Amino acid sequence: MKPSQAIRPLLVGLSLLTFASPALAGIGKKEFKRLTKEAVQNLSSKNFSGIGENLQALAKDDSSKSVKLIAKILSKCEGAGEAFHGAQTGLMDQTNKGALKEQRKQASAAKDWQARAMFLEICGSRGSKDDIAALTKGIKDKNAIVATNAIRKLCSLKVESAIEPMISLMEKLDTSREPPWSELKYSLGRLFAKKLNGGPDYRSWWLNLKSKGGLKAVSDSDRSKYREEQSKDAGAGGKMETAVKIFGSEIECSRIVFVLDVSGSMKTIDPSDGAVTGPVGSVPKGGNSKAPKEDPRMRIARAKAELKRVVKALPANTQINIIAYSTSVRIWKAKGLVKLSSKNKTDAAAFIDKLEAYGVTMTDEALSQSLKVGGCRCVYLLSDGKPSRGAGDDIDPKDIYAQVDRENKLLKIRIFTLGFQGADTSFMRELAKRTGGRYSNIK
Repeated sequence: MKPSQAIRPLLVGLSLLTFASPALAGIGKKEFKRLTKEAVQNLSSKNFSGIGENLQALAKDDSSKSVKLIAKILSKCEGAGEAFHGAQTGLMDQTNKGALKEQRKQASAAKDWQARAMFLEICGSRGSKDDIAALTKGIKDKNAIVATNAIRKLCSLKVESAIEPMISLMEKLDTSREPPWSELKYSLGRLFAKKLNGGPDYRSWWLNLKSKGGLKAVSDSDRSKYREEQSKDAGAGGKMETAVKIFGSEIECSRIVFVLDVSGSMKTIDPSDGAVTGPVGSVPKGGNSKAPKEDPRMRIARAKAELKRVVKALPANTQINIIAYSTSVRIWKAKGLVKLSSKNKTDAAAFIDKLEAYGVTMTDEALSQSLKVGGCRCVYLLSDGKPSRGAGDDIDPKDIYAQVDRENKLLKIRIFTLGFQGADTSFMRELAKRTGGRYSNIK
């Protein structure tokens, strides 16, 4: 297949790069040229799986040239996971000093934001002094998702030299609360085992910790206790009097997709004493019947009322979308996140009002759709059952974990899960844990 008009300029550029210098030990010049040509052909046909294999093989050249070539090809891969997976697998095995130096350079220089995020992730896996410097530089990346990758890794590695620049960025974003503000608040809170309001409070607390020896003053037991308190919504320090909560769980970010289970089991009534009366009306063969008039304590009614209250209470600069799922997946705004203007709040309430409970619980498809919403930084999933395609056809949680791990690898979106009584709590807890979110019971 001949390269398309869009691919031809890339082919010329790659050809020049191929002959710019001799290949190092690993693969010969002929093989390097062959793999480059094949990668371009695969680009033309959008064979991203084939590109992934090409890039993994090219990385065996273990040279700065191969790293530059891989970054250039990835810029044309439209974020395809297969291509990035192959590239990352190959790049992780490189050891040549020149290749590693180029990897760190591409962590900020690559044109494609997903490539920058990938290179930062590779740097984080090594954690050398030079890799830490690349990660620290990534804090200020113009793309919030790339910055999030850097922030989360630096906090997990407990890098003290990165704390000052993180706090400075948080102070800069305190008014707008634009991403990655929520990631800074969340990750620094875990690092300090202290829940605080914003940049100045974190700076003050950091000065206090430095006077006691830095992060050594925060013990593992302090962090463990903090996580336990957070899971109970008990707080661990500074109060957030104006924080918006959903069923008692504090909303942690300002770029949100709410995912609401509207399957047949959501017609169950929850009396105020915490008992359950069972489904109202007939819910045969997977719950495909339309719901009768909603009782105020019916789960679907409670979820709708709470979600409308939350949407109304969130600040206007918050951006959200809403996904409802049962036998099918319905999204409120097809184009992605929208700001919560007065008009959009009214529109969101109207969308929520029309939701009815019926059908099965296709959680996997709903999660996949939520992770594709551009700009999303956290997902709030409300459900009361097991992921299922129908009676006796439960979806294996392991399949969902694998799907989310794959689709969320570079995005680093946190998933917060909230379960009514009877929900698959083990699944919801693990899903939240794997993505850095939190599980909460709905009582």
